[in-house]
Amino acid sequence: MDGHRPAVYRLVAWIGSYSYGIYLWHVSVIHAVLYVSHLLPHFLASSTLIVAPILFGIALGVLATKSWSFRVWLLRNLIEFLLTGLFVVVTVVLSELVFHGSAVLSSIDGLPSALFGP
Repeated sequence: MDGHRPAVYRLVAWIGSYSYGIYLWHVSVIHAVLYVSHLLPHFLASSTLIVAPILFGIALGVLATKSWSFRVWLLRNLIEFLLTGLFVVVTVVLSELVFHGSAVLSSIDGLPSALFGP
């Protein structure tokens, strides 16, 4: 559906997706760019000071956002997997208690003496 939208709309939407990461990183690259610009000839230093913070800020912001998004996705899936497993275990234990309650409880009561002796 986005292929039918104007290119300007897609560009603004792309920037919006990564804007927070770009915001966080654009200031961080300024010191590195200032250091490197002092090593360059004067005619390159002025254009580097204008263009480099923008390009590096965008690049690092996009990379950081993608990296963070992937980690959050992994964490969300891990939590979902663990909670699903926990739900299955609790469901099985509760169903055993409901349908075979006395047998399960007697085996649980006898467990300490079976492990540690009378």
